Amino acid sequence: VKRRVSPTPRRVHRSTEIQQRVLSRGEATALDRIAAAAEAGKDLSPRLSKGVRNVEGQDLLLYDWGIHHLHLGAVDLLSSEVGSGRRTRRVLFARVTAEDFYFIDVGEHGEWVDERFLEILNANWPAAMARFRINGIARETLTPEERLNLRRNHLQAAVTLSNGTTFMALGGGITSAGTNATGVIWADVTIANAVRLQALYLGLGGPIAGAVKDAGREPPSEFRLRLVIDGDDWSIVEVGSRVSFRNVLRPSEPATPFVIGGPGPNERTEVDGSRS
Repeated sequence: VKRRVSPTPRRVHRSTEIQQRVLSRGEATALDRIAAAAEAGKDLSPRLSKGVRNVEGQDLLLYDWGIHHLHLGAVDLLSSEVGSGRRTRRVLFARVTAEDFYFIDVGEHGEWVDERFLEILNANWPAAMARFRINGIARETLTPEERLNLRRNHLQAAVTLSNGTTFMALGGGITSAGTNATGVIWADVTIANAVRLQALYLGLGGPIAGAVKDAGREPPSEFRLRLVIDGDDWSIVEVGSRVSFRNVLRPSEPATPFVIGGPGPNERTEVDGSRS
């Protein structure tokens, strides 16, 4: 789970509860601005916790239940610095997926184990909750203090809602080290793919040289390769010639070479053609 909210357009959904919630004028305005930003794919980093700046920081609510909290204070529209917006006592609790932004409720900062958030999610969007449902286990009944203690000690617990359904690990789960389980798996897969690509491209001197020539560049005497990861887009860059190969994680498709930089130092000129 990413503690940042990637700036990509999403559909915004508001729960019945948040629509009926009595809000201050400032809170209502903030919600409207967050909705507009989410739909437009704008950066919401200023409204996130300042703790996101710390790469070793933890967000156990997010890891456990997959819920972000966003502050409702004024923000500098020209700033994208994490946590730069004014902090507020009441915050928006929201679930964010690749395509959807669910406004769950507005509540107090610190309500990290309030099961009403999951009750609201399940009541308003049961289809979005279905894959996290667990069948065949005993009802899990914990006090807020017990749940908070378990979470702080990096122990995972299921949640049984008022209708009897049980859910677990909506945020990917918490490891014993206090990290996000899904994030650890993603990191392991990333490292394994990087090692595989290194072994593959070290043996492709001929095709790489051909791609460099096709781009109108002179192949260097020694290739220097760099892996560039931008979300799901992985590229291998030959540093000396600035020729890059895209689609390197899709073995069924040929990697497409293109030149990074053309007449100017920061311009990009793509080159037609591909080599395997």
